[in-house]
Amino acid sequence: MCWTDILSTSVSAATLIAGIATLMTVLEMRKQRKESYRPIVIPIGKYYSLKSYQDGRYQGYTQTTTSYEPNLYIDLTNAGLGPAINIIGKWVFNFKELIDRNVWPNISISLENNIFCIKALNFTCNNYIEIQEPIRIDCLLANDKNSMKLLLPNYMITVIKLIADKRKQGLPFFMPPLIFCYEYRDVGDSKFIAEYKITFEEIFQLNLPIEPLLEYDEHGKINVSKK
Repeated sequence: MCWTDILSTSVSAATLIAGIATLMTVLEMRKQRKESYRPIVIPIGKYYSLKSYQDGRYQGYTQTTTSYEPNLYIDLTNAGLGPAINIIGKWVFNFKELIDRNVWPNISISLENNIFCIKALNFTCNNYIEIQEPIRIDCLLANDKNSMKLLLPNYMITVIKLIADKRKQGLPFFMPPLIFCYEYRDVGDSKFIAEYKITFEEIFQLNLPIEPLLEYDEHGKINVSKK
């Protein structure tokens, strides 16, 4: 091999190395650009209270900065840098596990034909568990001020009340987590899938002196963690 061939080979190798380096740089730039508009949709927990009425009804309330709002909900927010689009989610709760893993003194609990039924001596409560339509949100921008309320299923108020009563009686209890399963896409049509576990923690004192706490029977925190 003459010097001309060696020089030509060296130049070709240098060109190949430079080309590979350029390609890696372009790929890294594309990755950074893609990350720059990636959304990260996460649910955020809240504080809640339950209030009982003389006719046997009870209502759930969620704490805001200055008051309580009716219904139990968490915030769904986008902690990423780009908008999240086509968000689709659903709630999953294991009623069979709730019923089978707890002893229910003085009451009868069943789930038949999508009816979650509680029967006591002088009281019957039916919760209709409808076939749930997917939760759909068109767009969630990357800003905590654009958080959306995500209502918990109505039956969770009954479930929390049942567990709270067992706890106050000093009885052992088991409460399955409520799972929020969802998916969403970014502006480049990349798909993201997530599942979060919603659990309920009893608390005895709220940090904000909003209203007289004696008006409420049950206080707690809705905790959210990655499943």
